[in-house]
Amino acid sequence: MKSLIAVDIHAADRVDAIRAVYRQIDYAQMKLSSANVYISDFVGGTGGIKSPKASSGNGKPIVGIVGKNTGNICRLGLVISSIDKGK
Repeated sequence: MKSLIAVDIHAADRVDAIRAVYRQIDYAQMKLSSANVYISDFVGGTGGIKSPKASSGNGKPIVGIVGKNTGNICRLGLVISSIDKGK
């Protein structure tokens, strides 16, 4: 199983595209594996800045994404787990 650890965002005045970054969960150690990282394709448009900006849980699993839609997605926020990274 994998855990969402970051979201890369292409945006200017609104969110144009996002992609997800995952890590494998090491259940024996009860932490996120540092060896296996998976990155999805971008979903959305081609506008926004050329270099995506990353939003992450600073090593903690992301358990939800919230946003505001006013015809276009204009805000995104991450809901971060309280599980400590690697502990």
